[in-house]
Amino acid sequence: MAYTTQTKIEDYKKRALNAYEVNMLDDVLPAVDAMINEILGVAYSSGDQTMYFDGGCTLVDLPGLTSITSVEYVDTAGGTTAIDSESYIAYPLNSARKTYLKHRSGQFNDGDGNIKIVGDTGAAPSEVVLAATMLASDLVDENNGKEKREKIGDWEVEYSDVSGTVRNDVMNLLAPYRDIMI
Repeated sequence: MAYTTQTKIEDYKKRALNAYEVNMLDDVLPAVDAMINEILGVAYSSGDQTMYFDGGCTLVDLPGLTSITSVEYVDTAGGTTAIDSESYIAYPLNSARKTYLKHRSGQFNDGDGNIKIVGDTGAAPSEVVLAATMLASDLVDENNGKEKREKIGDWEVEYSDVSGTVRNDVMNLLAPYRDIMI
């Protein structure tokens, strides 16, 4: 399901979308979701997702999971061994969204992609929904961008100058959910 809807876009624009704009939604909504997922490094959805992480560390960065169904080691043959929930703790403790696991003693076993975590990211936070609505609203707008007009004699052309960057206000909404690796 998309992060935003036609109704939310119309409410944001304070007007009904015209037929041209409604037709564009089939392409715009998945594109907006993909943009946001790329920026944040996570796809919000209800239901478990399977993720693989490298071992050999005491901390494993998570994409803001609301629940963790299982944590397992994956061997070279593809077999799995459950990691006892007493061996790790999900942080932050005072948040419903867990952003990392910490091994209680020592570190997770060495290996590339050898930690399998199944968990749920839950529904998109309201800031993500608003950012999606703002982006989609800009993309479906018939007059998106700054109109430019050039005229030389009897010849005239009009076009829109659409910037390839994401608006600063949208990036500010998404900033708390970005996982920046240092």
